[in-house]
Amino acid sequence: MMARKAVLKVVTPPTVQDIIKTLNDNFLQCRDFGHQWVGYSVRVEKRRQLFHETLRCAMCNTRKNRLVTRTGEVTRTTYTYPEGYLFKEYGPFTKIDREAIRITVIDNFLRGKMPEEFMIKGDKA
Repeated sequence: MMARKAVLKVVTPPTVQDIIKTLNDNFLQCRDFGHQWVGYSVRVEKRRQLFHETLRCAMCNTRKNRLVTRTGEVTRTTYTYPEGYLFKEYGPFTKIDREAIRITVIDNFLRGKMPEEFMIKGDKA
């Protein structure tokens, strides 16, 4: 009887280009320009004299939650991201990764692939 050789499956992590291909236009915009916070709400926690703020990104629907003291100090900030926004297996984006995202946004605009709601009306390049 022949011994079976163990076969190793090599898993390569995604590249930033692989990730960019999966991001929708709203996610690309937020990753390039930053979030557009709207939809503010606040809940008061009287016993501990704290405010729980929640903001929502108009572009990608990320939620930003802040815990604020009665003096205005932000003691904790957490984020809740929509499905498909984070790539935990990839890790944080580097400066070079962000440059690749930025070039993709510019390329989409120049090729006319940018959704109309992202355009500034009446401006000439």
